[in-house]
Amino acid sequence: MRWWARNALRCRDEPSNNFCLKQDKEGTNNDVVGLVVENVSGLRVDRSELEGVGCERVQQLGRGCCGQVACRFDVRQNRRNLQQIHRLMAFKASQFLFHGSGVPPASKCLSHQALQLNCFIQKVDSGLYSLLPLGQLVIDRINRLIEDEFSRIGALKISVPILGPKKLWDETERWDAMGKELFQLSDRGKSHFCLQPTAEEMVTSLVRNLPSLRVASLPLLLYQTTEKFRDERNPRFGLIRGRQFLMNDMYSFDVDVDSCQKTYSLVTSAYRRIFKDALQLEIRTVVSDPGVHGGAISHEYHLENNLEEDKISYCSRCEIGHKPGETDPQCSHSELQEMSSIEIAHTFQLGTRYAQAFKAFVPGTQRPLEMACYGIGVSRLLPACVDALSIDVKAIRLPNKIVPFDAAIITASKLSSDPTALSLCEELQSALQARNMTVLLHDMHKMSVGDRLYDLNRIGIPRIFVLANVTKRSFSTEVILFFLQGTIFY
Repeated sequence: MRWWARNALRCRDEPSNNFCLKQDKEGTNNDVVGLVVENVSGLRVDRSELEGVGCERVQQLGRGCCGQVACRFDVRQNRRNLQQIHRLMAFKASQFLFHGSGVPPASKCLSHQALQLNCFIQKVDSGLYSLLPLGQLVIDRINRLIEDEFSRIGALKISVPILGPKKLWDETERWDAMGKELFQLSDRGKSHFCLQPTAEEMVTSLVRNLPSLRVASLPLLLYQTTEKFRDERNPRFGLIRGRQFLMNDMYSFDVDVDSCQKTYSLVTSAYRRIFKDALQLEIRTVVSDPGVHGGAISHEYHLENNLEEDKISYCSRCEIGHKPGETDPQCSHSELQEMSSIEIAHTFQLGTRYAQAFKAFVPGTQRPLEMACYGIGVSRLLPACVDALSIDVKAIRLPNKIVPFDAAIITASKLSSDPTALSLCEELQSALQARNMTVLLHDMHKMSVGDRLYDLNRIGIPRIFVLANVTKRSFSTEVILFFLQGTIFY
């Protein structure tokens, strides 16, 4: 049986705004072989654009984007096609803007106050936070940004269990070395496990047991983005230092030291493209102590922050930093700048410590693989960006690549049912979506235009489009379009 999903939304005065599901009488195939999505803008996606989506069924989900009833597609393949469907749909402010208590949490951290006040996160307990829809949108965009960059360097995505058996951690003697920060638990059979803060042991064991590993497979770069756990003595500052956090961790395996160094440079260059090119952040690279991870070389990646979580000394001429009191033999300059910072990523060259412990050898030899590991604090990156770019808890600012929405459209209350205004709204939405922008429709027409502008400014929307008879330039956003008697003014 073939199914076609259509959004029945045609004009503002239709109250249902439901998706319509219609059976194709000609077909008897149980798979979805094509989809047609028509949103409020009339933008159409036909089956030729979504070839290979291959869905088992369409299920109704309750409230969602582009109407009060949304659809979930059980996708077997072609994730990019599904993302294309989502990009072509518009989101409604009535579903995403949750007004907070009006009182920020008692914290000296701006990002902690701003994210909780503006309903990006919600506190569960000390060091534990839920991501609300706005926060999840930002995290999803960070993850896509990282994954797109990693795909360029040939990294492969995996997923390993969060529970780590004690016997694996005993192989590297890290079970005891981690101390009280390691969450430990036992099952009913008295077997011991931990909630993993990192996965070197498990990934090395995985590589050792690969049946088809060949020299031609190397270097092998494996990464995942999963929840990690650490029993922090003093959780604080919201997502910056919590007991549970989201981390992207990568592990590379090479034939020898020279190859490992090249891979290390390849990945650290990808890190710089993510932080500096894509996110436009002033990242400082700092030489650091490998600690319990081990290895000979370790670098931290810091973002300036006034919370005094870390202190670094940085040379702008060498573009390298170190911890206060330490010296860098590669830097002969005296112009060192001390600053308060926060670590958002860390990389290690681990040598053969883990490969030797797990007997993970270069195929056809008894020589252990050279290993490196790399980690980005994904959930920490969100508040770090807010702290770096925002000056007010009621006006979150984020890099344009990871804002929850690229643009928003406001229609004045008096024009909410005007056919001409709705037509202009549809044209504008189509033009924005054609540029791969995610669009938020502020559909709460009982609010004034000024209040809705405040709403959007509060969550950091960089482009706001206002449809009104008369509109004043109220906010210094990147672009405001004025629709005045059918004429567009920039």
